[in-house]
Amino acid sequence: MLRKPIFWLLAFAFLHGAWYAIIVHPWQAPDEYLHYEYMRLIDAERTLDLWAEHRSSEIQRPVADSMWTFQHYRYRLIPTPPEAEFRTYRTPLGSTNFTPQPPLYYLLSLPIYWLTRARPVLDQLYILRFFSVMLLCLTVWITYRLTKLIFSNEKDSWFALFPAAFAAILPQYAFISASYNNDNLAPPLIAASLYTLIKGYKEDAKPGWLLLAAAFGILALTAKRTSVAILPILGLALIFYAVRWLRSGNRWVKIVAITILVGTLLLFVAMILFLLQPPVLPVNLARHLRLSPDALVKLASFFDNPSLIAGHPWSRLADMTIESFWGFFGWKCFFLPNHLVPVLPCIRSRCRSDRHLIVI
Repeated sequence: MLRKPIFWLLAFAFLHGAWYAIIVHPWQAPDEYLHYEYMRLIDAERTLDLWAEHRSSEIQRPVADSMWTFQHYRYRLIPTPPEAEFRTYRTPLGSTNFTPQPPLYYLLSLPIYWLTRARPVLDQLYILRFFSVMLLCLTVWITYRLTKLIFSNEKDSWFALFPAAFAAILPQYAFISASYNNDNLAPPLIAASLYTLIKGYKEDAKPGWLLLAAAFGILALTAKRTSVAILPILGLALIFYAVRWLRSGNRWVKIVAITILVGTLLLFVAMILFLLQPPVLPVNLARHLRLSPDALVKLASFFDNPSLIAGHPWSRLADMTIESFWGFFGWKCFFLPNHLVPVLPCIRSRCRSDRHLIVI
């Protein structure tokens, strides 16, 4: 095992994630305090239907005190509220978008919280961060298995390391994967879905593998809403599977394949009609779906100009993509409280503002 390159790659991925998990001070990662609070609320309220009215100062208070101690506002470069106001305000951890979230990530991490319930809140946070780091390692391993499945030739086996190495090295991904954030469960589930799709297709398009891939895709949706991107991939895979099923000697399998292909054609025509004339949702249906009545009209407009999704021109979208790809929080810089500065005597360099460190 020690001679296999994947072992060293997994070790690097773990150390890379652990580096960020330890060195980035508490609550500095995006919305980390909100994810922690949401997990605690699931435990306290025993429900997954959580809204702003469920928020509790009892849960928020130790987090807020920790944020104040670690100068959260200063290092995020946002205005710091007056201390008196901060410490007396009932719910200082405000958010305009506190709505029910896909629960799987929080449910899987709840046992870790139960085991550390008696520990200080910072101990709980750091242990939960390492739970996310393990998900990073799982993603790297599944990615390796996936590409090894594609490059099955022994001469090309080294190619299987490159995508996995990219996932392990990418700074932005390691930074997010070292925080307590429900983003971190979606990648391994989507990678598992892709693996089972290719595995099944290479084994004569067996339906069982397709169903397993769909199950992983559904689990990904219960971890993060943006995992909806897996649905078009599953749909496309279904078409490829159906084409293979046409060669089957089983009459019923052929009928299912023809039904799928005809249904896909009708769906394509329906999509074109939808884009030409998107309908307005009935008010009651829109309220039930928690959408605006013109949601489908707005969705159709994105196909005409995809830059509307981010509200920026294409040049800005390109900049955002590059920045997100390599990482605004990656090797460029990350923020540290002053009392952690001596931990990095060999690789630190002070900025004039003394607000953050540039890490080489």
